[in-house]
Amino acid sequence: MRNFATARILCIYQGIEYHLSPVATLARKSYSTSGPIRYIPGRFAQINKTQNFPSLQDSAKKEAPITGNTCSGLSNLDCRGLQNGRLNDEMLSQYDEPVRELFDTGYENMNELQTSSKADADGFRKIREEIEQVAVDLLAARAMTAIELRRKLHGKKYPSAIVESIVADFKSRGLLNDSMYAEAFTRSRWLSSTWGPRRIKQALLQKGVSEMETERARKEVFEQEEDPRSDGQGTQLGMCKLSMDHLFLQASKQWLRSRNTVVDNRRARIVRWLQYRGFDWGVTNYILKKLESQYPS
Repeated sequence: MRNFATARILCIYQGIEYHLSPVATLARKSYSTSGPIRYIPGRFAQINKTQNFPSLQDSAKKEAPITGNTCSGLSNLDCRGLQNGRLNDEMLSQYDEPVRELFDTGYENMNELQTSSKADADGFRKIREEIEQVAVDLLAARAMTAIELRRKLHGKKYPSAIVESIVADFKSRGLLNDSMYAEAFTRSRWLSSTWGPRRIKQALLQKGVSEMETERARKEVFEQEEDPRSDGQGTQLGMCKLSMDHLFLQASKQWLRSRNTVVDNRRARIVRWLQYRGFDWGVTNYILKKLESQYPS
């Protein structure tokens, strides 16, 4: 009799625990309780089989990302959903109206930025082309040094950055060459106006040519290869024999024009003429003595 009562109580206890086990399991899942829950197979196992709860993997696939970041579960948005840099209608339909408006606003701002950048680039290119054309016209009118061209362009109120860029570009292409300009200027002033080294140097320095380039041009024009048969006097004075002969010829014309005046006045006139053109006293004295010996009074 006692054994029967014990067995009956055990059956009742198992039945109660059987009916309460699903509730305990759900409670543990809902409230994350740390108490031990005993699992008893039975009807709940059958219920668990019939109800196909979605797995975590399926749930992750159903998430609707908008950034493509797999770490945050936003991995469904890829390049297949984009058309010409924008989400297609099928992709946008997955989102609420505020989200779609956010996408539209973002793309409109991006398009405005791209249009503005393109307009700025076109405007910069047109301004540069205009300045380049002005620079070419100035160089076609006459040769210039880099500083002269820079001053001309700055005088027209063009942007300094573009002017400097064009000057540097012209230098690299050989359109501006201070060394060649210095030599051409020295030779031209010497042959056409009988300018001396001192006056030519002063003019080149004012035009922005370096002193080194100025000195190189002076030697190239005035100190050409000396004739071995010459007395070497011209070289000592910084001018070769050919240059001295050319200078003496021009000074002779001035000397003969005033041959009806007294000798002292003729001397003073020749000295002023040579000094004004930039010849030092050594060259002036040499030419004066040669004139007096060549054309005695």
